[in-house]
Amino acid sequence: MLHIKKSIAWILAIVMVFLFIGCTPVAEEEATPDVVEIPAELKEQYASFLDLDATNGLTVYVAMFAPESYSCSLFPTGQIDDPFMQLMNINHADLEEMKRILSTYDIAPEKITVTPYVNPLSSYLAPELFDDGAIPQLRYQLGIGEKPEVIVIDTSDGPFPYHLSWVGSNEDGDYALRYTYYPITNTYAYKNELTYVAVGIKNQQELESFSTLASNYFSLNASANGTQPFSTVVAHYDEAFFQEKGIVVVYIPSESTSIGYKLAGAALDGEELHIAITENRPNGELKAQETGWFMTVELPKETLSQANYFSAG
Repeated sequence: MLHIKKSIAWILAIVMVFLFIGCTPVAEEEATPDVVEIPAELKEQYASFLDLDATNGLTVYVAMFAPESYSCSLFPTGQIDDPFMQLMNINHADLEEMKRILSTYDIAPEKITVTPYVNPLSSYLAPELFDDGAIPQLRYQLGIGEKPEVIVIDTSDGPFPYHLSWVGSNEDGDYALRYTYYPITNTYAYKNELTYVAVGIKNQQELESFSTLASNYFSLNASANGTQPFSTVVAHYDEAFFQEKGIVVVYIPSESTSIGYKLAGAALDGEELHIAITENRPNGELKAQETGWFMTVELPKETLSQANYFSAG
Protein backbone atom coordinates (compact mmCIF):
# COMPACT_ATOMS: atom_id res chain seq x y z
CA MET A 1 0.00 0.00 0.00
CA LEU A 2 2.86 2.34 0.85
CA HIS A 3 4.42 1.56 -2.53
CA ILE A 4 1.24 2.55 -4.35
CA LYS A 5 1.06 5.83 -2.43
CA LYS A 6 4.67 6.66 -3.33
CA SER A 7 3.97 5.90 -7.01
CA ILE A 8 0.94 8.18 -6.98
CA ALA A 9 3.02 10.93 -5.33
CA TRP A 10 5.69 10.68 -8.02
CA ILE A 11 3.09 10.82 -10.79
CA LEU A 12 1.49 13.92 -9.24
CA ALA A 13 4.89 15.58 -8.91
CA ILE A 14 5.70 14.95 -12.56
CA VAL A 15 2.28 16.28 -13.65
CA MET A 16 2.80 19.45 -11.57
CA VAL A 17 6.20 20.04 -13.18
CA PHE A 18 4.72 19.78 -16.68
CA LEU A 19 1.83 22.04 -15.72
CA PHE A 20 4.28 24.63 -14.36
CA ILE A 21 6.36 24.53 -17.52
CA GLY A 22 3.27 24.80 -19.74
CA CYS A 23 1.95 27.84 -17.84
CA THR A 24 5.20 29.72 -17.81
CA PRO A 25 4.98 32.54 -20.41
CA VAL A 26 7.56 32.34 -23.17
CA ALA A 27 9.29 35.61 -23.86
CA GLU A 28 8.33 36.87 -27.35
CA GLU A 29 11.03 37.98 -29.69
CA GLU A 30 10.82 41.70 -30.34
CA ALA A 31 10.13 42.62 -33.96
CA THR A 32 13.11 44.25 -35.54
CA PRO A 33 12.07 47.24 -37.64
CA ASP A 34 13.19 47.23 -41.24
CA VAL A 35 16.34 49.23 -41.66
CA VAL A 36 16.36 51.26 -44.84
CA GLU A 37 19.78 51.47 -46.30
CA ILE A 38 20.70 54.73 -48.00
CA PRO A 39 23.45 54.44 -50.62
CA ALA A 40 26.71 56.10 -49.64
CA GLU A 41 26.45 58.68 -52.42
CA LEU A 42 23.04 59.77 -51.16
CA LYS A 43 24.28 59.95 -47.58
CA GLU A 44 27.09 62.22 -48.68
CA GLN A 45 24.99 64.35 -51.03
CA TYR A 46 22.01 64.78 -48.73
CA ALA A 47 23.61 64.54 -45.29
CA SER A 48 21.79 67.73 -44.22
CA PHE A 49 18.45 65.97 -44.72
CA LEU A 50 19.29 62.94 -42.56
CA ASP A 51 18.99 62.49 -38.78
CA LEU A 52 16.97 65.68 -38.32
CA ASP A 53 15.05 66.38 -35.12
CA ALA A 54 11.54 65.20 -35.99
CA THR A 55 9.99 65.88 -32.58
CA ASN A 56 7.64 68.51 -33.99
CA GLY A 57 7.34 66.87 -37.39
CA LEU A 58 9.08 67.31 -40.72
CA THR A 59 8.27 69.52 -43.70
CA VAL A 60 9.12 68.69 -47.30
CA TYR A 61 9.42 71.84 -49.43
CA VAL A 62 8.76 71.21 -53.12
CA ALA A 63 9.66 73.52 -56.01
CA MET A 64 9.85 73.01 -59.77
CA PHE A 65 12.43 74.22 -62.25
CA ALA A 66 10.69 72.74 -65.30
CA PRO A 67 7.54 70.72 -66.07
CA GLU A 68 7.68 67.29 -64.41
CA SER A 69 10.93 68.24 -62.63
CA TYR A 70 10.55 68.41 -58.85
CA SER A 71 13.13 69.68 -56.35
CA CYS A 72 12.67 68.79 -52.69
CA SER A 73 14.30 69.86 -49.44
CA LEU A 74 13.63 68.69 -45.88
CA PHE A 75 13.61 70.53 -42.57
CA PRO A 76 12.13 70.14 -39.09
CA THR A 77 8.67 71.70 -39.09
CA GLY A 78 8.80 75.33 -38.00
CA GLN A 79 12.46 75.90 -38.84
CA ILE A 80 11.83 77.68 -42.17
CA ASP A 81 9.92 80.97 -42.03
CA ASP A 82 10.34 82.14 -45.63
CA PRO A 83 11.02 79.30 -48.10
CA PHE A 84 11.08 81.76 -51.01
CA MET A 85 14.31 83.30 -49.65
CA GLN A 86 15.72 80.71 -47.25
CA LEU A 87 15.68 77.78 -49.68
CA MET A 88 17.15 79.64 -52.63
CA ASN A 89 20.63 78.12 -52.69
CA ILE A 90 20.34 74.92 -50.67
CA ASN A 91 20.74 71.38 -51.94
CA HIS A 92 17.69 69.71 -53.51
CA ALA A 93 16.64 66.08 -54.01
CA ASP A 94 14.19 64.73 -56.57
CA LEU A 95 10.96 63.00 -55.50
CA GLU A 96 12.36 59.47 -55.55
CA GLU A 97 15.45 60.48 -53.56
CA MET A 98 13.32 62.33 -51.01
CA LYS A 99 11.07 59.28 -50.69
CA ARG A 100 14.12 57.20 -49.72
CA ILE A 101 15.29 59.88 -47.30
CA LEU A 102 11.88 60.02 -45.58
CA SER A 103 11.88 56.23 -45.23
CA THR A 104 14.81 56.51 -42.80
CA TYR A 105 12.64 58.35 -40.27
CA ASP A 106 10.51 56.57 -37.68
CA ILE A 107 7.67 59.09 -37.89
CA ALA A 108 3.95 58.88 -38.61
CA PRO A 109 3.07 60.10 -42.13
CA GLU A 110 0.59 62.64 -40.74
CA LYS A 111 3.50 64.40 -39.00
CA ILE A 112 5.13 65.09 -42.37
CA THR A 113 3.93 68.23 -44.14
CA VAL A 114 4.36 68.92 -47.86
CA THR A 115 4.67 72.61 -48.77
CA PRO A 116 4.97 73.84 -52.38
CA TYR A 117 6.81 77.08 -53.13
CA VAL A 118 8.32 78.95 -56.06
CA ASN A 119 12.10 79.09 -56.03
CA PRO A 120 13.28 82.60 -57.05
CA LEU A 121 16.06 81.05 -59.14
CA SER A 122 13.50 79.30 -61.33
CA SER A 123 11.83 80.94 -64.30
CA TYR A 124 9.09 78.29 -64.15
CA LEU A 125 6.08 79.40 -62.09
CA ALA A 126 4.86 75.81 -61.59
CA PRO A 127 1.09 76.40 -61.58
CA GLU A 128 0.41 72.67 -61.20
CA LEU A 129 2.07 72.74 -57.75
CA PHE A 130 -0.73 74.90 -56.43
CA ASP A 131 -3.69 72.90 -57.77
CA ASP A 132 -5.92 71.51 -55.01
CA GLY A 133 -5.05 67.97 -56.08
CA ALA A 134 -1.28 68.55 -56.05
CA ILE A 135 -0.57 67.84 -52.36
CA PRO A 136 -2.28 64.41 -52.22
CA GLN A 137 -0.46 63.39 -55.40
CA LEU A 138 2.91 64.56 -54.03
CA ARG A 139 2.32 62.76 -50.72
CA TYR A 140 1.60 59.56 -52.66
CA GLN A 141 4.78 59.94 -54.73
CA LEU A 142 6.79 60.57 -51.55
CA GLY A 143 5.45 57.38 -49.96
CA ILE A 144 3.55 59.14 -47.16
CA GLY A 145 0.01 59.11 -48.55
CA GLU A 146 -2.57 56.97 -50.27
CA LYS A 147 -2.98 57.06 -54.02
CA PRO A 148 -5.56 59.76 -54.85
CA GLU A 149 -8.87 58.33 -55.95
CA VAL A 150 -9.80 58.68 -59.60
CA ILE A 151 -13.55 58.70 -60.11
CA VAL A 152 -14.44 57.20 -63.46
CA ILE A 153 -17.72 58.70 -64.57
CA ASP A 154 -20.34 56.06 -65.28
CA THR A 155 -20.99 55.67 -68.98
CA SER A 156 -22.81 52.32 -68.76
CA ASP A 157 -25.93 53.86 -70.28
CA GLY A 158 -23.96 55.00 -73.31
CA PRO A 159 -21.48 57.77 -74.00
CA PHE A 160 -22.24 61.35 -73.10
CA PRO A 161 -23.81 63.34 -75.91
CA TYR A 162 -21.08 65.05 -77.91
CA HIS A 163 -20.72 66.86 -81.21
CA LEU A 164 -17.74 67.24 -83.52
CA SER A 165 -17.53 70.50 -85.48
CA TRP A 166 -14.94 71.46 -88.08
CA VAL A 167 -13.47 74.88 -87.22
CA GLY A 168 -10.24 74.99 -89.21
CA SER A 169 -6.64 75.23 -88.08
CA ASN A 170 -5.30 78.32 -86.37
CA GLU A 171 -2.15 78.36 -84.24
CA ASP A 172 -2.97 81.83 -82.94
CA GLY A 173 -6.39 80.55 -81.91
CA ASP A 174 -4.83 77.58 -80.14
CA TYR A 175 -2.51 79.94 -78.29
CA ALA A 176 -5.35 82.35 -77.46
CA LEU A 177 -7.51 79.58 -75.97
CA ARG A 178 -4.67 78.17 -73.91
CA TYR A 179 -3.65 81.43 -72.35
CA THR A 180 -7.06 83.05 -72.02
CA TYR A 181 -8.20 80.09 -69.92
CA TYR A 182 -4.83 79.33 -68.32
CA PRO A 183 -4.50 77.73 -65.83
CA ILE A 184 -8.11 76.52 -65.98
CA THR A 185 -7.46 74.36 -69.05
CA ASN A 186 -4.51 72.63 -67.36
CA THR A 187 -2.99 72.34 -70.85
CA TYR A 188 0.24 74.22 -71.27
CA ALA A 189 1.70 74.79 -74.73
CA TYR A 190 5.23 74.60 -73.36
CA LYS A 191 4.46 71.35 -71.55
CA ASN A 192 3.07 69.39 -74.46
CA GLU A 193 2.28 71.02 -77.78
CA LEU A 194 0.06 68.11 -78.79
CA THR A 195 -2.16 68.32 -75.72
CA TYR A 196 -5.68 69.31 -76.67
CA VAL A 197 -7.16 72.46 -75.16
CA ALA A 198 -10.18 71.71 -72.95
CA VAL A 199 -12.43 74.47 -71.61
CA GLY A 200 -15.25 73.85 -69.12
CA ILE A 201 -18.36 75.98 -69.62
CA LYS A 202 -20.94 76.04 -66.85
CA ASN A 203 -23.40 78.77 -67.88
CA GLN A 204 -24.57 80.91 -70.80
CA GLN A 205 -22.28 83.82 -69.96
CA GLU A 206 -19.20 81.60 -70.12
CA LEU A 207 -20.44 80.14 -73.43
CA GLU A 208 -20.89 83.61 -74.93
CA SER A 209 -17.40 84.66 -73.83
CA PHE A 210 -15.86 81.52 -75.28
CA SER A 211 -17.75 81.87 -78.58
CA THR A 212 -16.75 85.52 -78.92
CA LEU A 213 -13.07 84.70 -78.43
CA ALA A 214 -13.17 81.63 -80.70
CA SER A 215 -14.93 83.54 -83.51
CA ASN A 216 -11.82 85.72 -83.88
CA TYR A 217 -9.75 82.71 -84.94
CA PHE A 218 -11.97 79.83 -86.03
CA SER A 219 -14.75 79.17 -88.55
CA LEU A 220 -17.71 78.63 -86.22
CA ASN A 221 -20.34 78.69 -88.98
CA ALA A 222 -18.65 76.27 -91.38
CA SER A 223 -18.80 72.49 -91.59
CA ALA A 224 -16.84 69.58 -93.04
CA ASN A 225 -17.29 65.81 -93.35
CA GLY A 226 -20.98 66.15 -92.54
CA THR A 227 -20.43 67.73 -89.12
CA GLN A 228 -22.65 70.48 -87.73
CA PRO A 229 -21.17 73.99 -87.41
CA PHE A 230 -20.18 74.87 -83.86
CA SER A 231 -22.59 77.82 -83.86
CA THR A 232 -25.47 75.43 -84.66
CA VAL A 233 -24.41 72.95 -81.97
CA VAL A 234 -24.36 75.52 -79.16
CA ALA A 235 -27.48 77.40 -80.26
CA HIS A 236 -29.76 75.21 -78.12
CA TYR A 237 -27.64 75.55 -74.96
CA ASP A 238 -30.00 77.93 -73.17
CA GLU A 239 -30.62 78.74 -69.52
CA ALA A 240 -32.79 75.63 -69.07
CA PHE A 241 -29.98 73.44 -70.43
CA PHE A 242 -27.40 74.89 -68.02
CA GLN A 243 -29.67 74.25 -65.04
CA GLU A 244 -29.08 70.52 -65.49
CA LYS A 245 -25.93 70.24 -67.61
CA GLY A 246 -22.75 71.94 -68.72
CA ILE A 247 -20.29 71.42 -71.56
CA VAL A 248 -16.60 70.92 -72.14
CA VAL A 249 -15.30 72.21 -75.47
CA VAL A 250 -12.10 70.52 -76.68
CA TYR A 251 -10.02 72.01 -79.48
CA ILE A 252 -8.35 69.22 -81.47
CA PRO A 253 -5.69 70.30 -83.96
CA SER A 254 -5.34 67.68 -86.69
CA GLU A 255 -3.06 66.98 -89.63
CA SER A 256 -5.89 65.87 -91.91
CA THR A 257 -9.68 65.95 -92.26
CA SER A 258 -9.47 62.19 -92.92
CA ILE A 259 -8.72 61.48 -89.27
CA GLY A 260 -11.80 60.84 -87.14
CA TYR A 261 -12.22 61.55 -83.43
CA LYS A 262 -14.58 59.98 -80.91
CA LEU A 263 -15.35 60.49 -77.23
CA ALA A 264 -13.96 57.55 -75.24
CA GLY A 265 -15.02 58.64 -71.75
CA ALA A 266 -14.38 61.03 -68.89
CA ALA A 267 -12.72 60.79 -65.48
CA LEU A 268 -12.76 63.13 -62.49
CA ASP A 269 -9.39 63.12 -60.68
CA GLY A 270 -9.69 65.44 -57.69
CA GLU A 271 -10.71 68.73 -59.26
CA GLU A 272 -9.47 67.87 -62.74
CA LEU A 273 -11.93 66.56 -65.31
CA HIS A 274 -10.22 64.65 -68.11
CA ILE A 275 -11.91 64.01 -71.45
CA ALA A 276 -10.57 60.88 -73.18
CA ILE A 277 -10.62 61.00 -76.98
CA THR A 278 -9.78 58.24 -79.44
CA GLU A 279 -8.29 58.88 -82.87
CA ASN A 280 -9.32 56.86 -85.92
CA ARG A 281 -6.75 56.95 -88.73
CA PRO A 282 -7.72 55.50 -92.09
CA ASN A 283 -5.47 53.00 -93.86
CA GLY A 284 -3.14 54.36 -96.47
CA GLU A 285 -1.39 57.65 -96.88
CA LEU A 286 -3.10 60.69 -95.41
CA LYS A 287 -3.69 63.78 -97.45
CA ALA A 288 -1.77 66.44 -95.59
CA GLN A 289 -4.15 69.20 -94.70
CA GLU A 290 -3.87 70.93 -91.35
CA THR A 291 -7.24 71.44 -89.77
CA GLY A 292 -8.98 71.55 -86.43
CA TRP A 293 -12.13 70.46 -84.63
CA PHE A 294 -14.21 71.49 -81.64
CA MET A 295 -15.58 68.52 -79.71
CA THR A 296 -18.47 69.68 -77.52
CA VAL A 297 -19.22 67.22 -74.69
CA GLU A 298 -22.39 67.50 -72.60
CA LEU A 299 -21.97 66.52 -68.95
CA PRO A 300 -24.21 66.51 -65.86
CA LYS A 301 -24.06 69.77 -63.92
CA GLU A 302 -23.18 67.82 -60.76
CA THR A 303 -20.06 66.43 -62.43
CA LEU A 304 -18.98 69.73 -63.94
CA SER A 305 -19.48 71.58 -60.65
CA GLN A 306 -16.78 69.41 -59.02
CA ALA A 307 -14.20 70.32 -61.65
CA ASN A 308 -12.02 73.42 -61.67
CA TYR A 309 -9.47 72.16 -64.20
CA PHE A 310 -9.96 70.45 -67.53
CA SER A 311 -7.75 68.34 -69.77
CA ALA A 312 -8.20 66.15 -72.83
CA GLY A 313 -6.24 63.72 -74.92
